[in-house]
Amino acid sequence: MWTVVFTKKDSDGYEHLVMQQSELTSCVPSCIYMVECIKKKQTMKGGDDRILYISGQFDGHQDGTTDDNMLATLQAIGLRVSSTVTGNAVKLEPGRAYNDSPAIVTLAWWDGGYHAVVARWFTDDQSKVVFLDPNWGEIFEQVNDGYYTDGYSKATITGIYYI
Repeated sequence: MWTVVFTKKDSDGYEHLVMQQSELTSCVPSCIYMVECIKKKQTMKGGDDRILYISGQFDGHQDGTTDDNMLATLQAIGLRVSSTVTGNAVKLEPGRAYNDSPAIVTLAWWDGGYHAVVARWFTDDQSKVVFLDPNWGEIFEQVNDGYYTDGYSKATITGIYYI
């Protein structure tokens, strides 16, 4: 597989590493990789290939796409989920998912599920957050309203994993 990591700036001028997933179903490994880079404040070797290998050691391995597998993989690389929120159109809690404490969100599209990383809140507008999208390898800046748009279609946020 290949690993492509971009350095992109949000409109506040903060730089983010955004990894584009290498396989159709590797959004979780790509999200875990981005979260690991944020938490450890460095680019980690191996990209999502390394994360896919680690996730393959746990139950629920389907290219690392199940939530139980995600939690086991995060723990294996030394990261802990501090809390989880699930529901329909879940909004991020103010003051959570800020700069060095990201979150992974579960998204429900009309045709399936997906994951993305919430990197930070905006400095001047605390109603908006920065999403790192592994499918497109892009940054999307959006209002915290329980929904996510990748520029083409709208998904419902059904889970938030604060790291």
